[in-house]
Amino acid sequence: MATILRARRSDSELSNTLNAPEPCLTTRPLKRPRLTTGTPDFAAHSGNSSDQGLSLSRRLMLRELGHTSTNLAWQSRWLDYSHEAKLFCSPATSSHKIQLSEFCPANAPFCIESFRTQPLTVVGFEGGDLCMLGSDTGSRQGLFLGNSRNHHNNSIFDLSISHNDSHLASTSGSLVKIYDCERNSVIHGIEAHNDGMFKQCKFHPTNSSLLLTSTRFGTIALHDLRLPTNHTDSLIELVRTKTHSHRQSFLLRKCHDVKSGATKIKRSNVSVTSLAWTEHNEYTAISGGEADSQLKFWDLRSLVSRNRQTPTCIVEPPPSPSGRKFGITSIVADPEDRKIWALCRNGVIYSYHLAAPELGLVDELASEDLSVTSFYCKLAVINPINSNRIAGKYLACGGERGLTLFSKPNTASSTSHSVLLKNGHSRETTGVSYQQCSDSLMSISDDMTLRFWRPDETLYKQLRDQKLGLESNSPNSDGAGWTEIV
Repeated sequence: MATILRARRSDSELSNTLNAPEPCLTTRPLKRPRLTTGTPDFAAHSGNSSDQGLSLSRRLMLRELGHTSTNLAWQSRWLDYSHEAKLFCSPATSSHKIQLSEFCPANAPFCIESFRTQPLTVVGFEGGDLCMLGSDTGSRQGLFLGNSRNHHNNSIFDLSISHNDSHLASTSGSLVKIYDCERNSVIHGIEAHNDGMFKQCKFHPTNSSLLLTSTRFGTIALHDLRLPTNHTDSLIELVRTKTHSHRQSFLLRKCHDVKSGATKIKRSNVSVTSLAWTEHNEYTAISGGEADSQLKFWDLRSLVSRNRQTPTCIVEPPPSPSGRKFGITSIVADPEDRKIWALCRNGVIYSYHLAAPELGLVDELASEDLSVTSFYCKLAVINPINSNRIAGKYLACGGERGLTLFSKPNTASSTSHSVLLKNGHSRETTGVSYQQCSDSLMSISDDMTLRFWRPDETLYKQLRDQKLGLESNSPNSDGAGWTEIV
């Protein structure tokens, strides 16, 4: 079993921080949080062991259920769902594995995005192609917009779907296209400003007319699709784009510029690689860059002029022992836990409170199985609702070795666990997406495959017993995937 390292700020630390007279704009913990490993602390209690050191809720549960080994095993499974995480698998059937090269030959998939209210998934490819697939059975649902080829002349780096599934945005090079999903047509086109190539796009969590974009050279722009072409109002800086008479853009420049000593880093390393909205506050956006692991929070209401483009908060995890800086590859807002999760190039996942990020680092997850080798590796939060398949809550992360699944930290357990979903992909796993309506966890890879992962105890036991005649570290010619734990 892979070990996950997790650090949580204590109640006393949070209390001291809350009582601080004036919190600083840039929050950096003074020392690296203590990491804990192994099994939950209550697992060591048996018989008539003392309950000292346990939380009140856990002591009440132990008093009600007793201290038998059976009850302790059940409690452990209930608290961290590590048992269920071990059962995720993906058989070598057409309903769980799709060979994307059948639709877009010689083009690797770069990004994946799922609809919220219908079981459909969109994949963007290196050659500028788009393909729409069914995510409930894995069957192909025709060609998106009647033709999946050459929607862009460049690689599609990111996709975003509006909260009501009415619009789809695709980012490629110097152009962002906005599609009307009901009419199957392109309704807007956004060209990059003077300095760049688009990297990310994110629709507003409640307004399908607002789109946030970022570029390779550190620009963040808010696009309002409702504004008329001749609109002259300027919040930050107004720029008229050229295609499809798209309205206007508000620009934030040099969002992630970094200085190393007295010398500024080269311009190509200030790319804004990750964007997210805070969900609970519709006016706040979050960005992460290529140069370091800082997250910047932007209150769009306070950006009233070009000379006042200061983030409301900047957070950063403790520096690495080597002093090397690692960029952020993916940011995901988790409204259920009210946290923001960030995947860093050093293979560590960090979390901060959405409502009070200035309090500093909350969680730190790492695994020896997780190796993040590129900015194409993404992160997804699994929060099932009324699910018949998945009971636990997880974080899924792409990486060089495969898809790594973390059980989400919770207040009842001081540790967490991870499993590696291996053999499903033969090359680096990049994009990851979880869809609540179909209860599907999906991953794409440079091996040109799309995988559907689900916990299935019967199927897992079959794969474990058969082992397909292969050693656990041998190439999987039959195309099935399962957890590393057998």
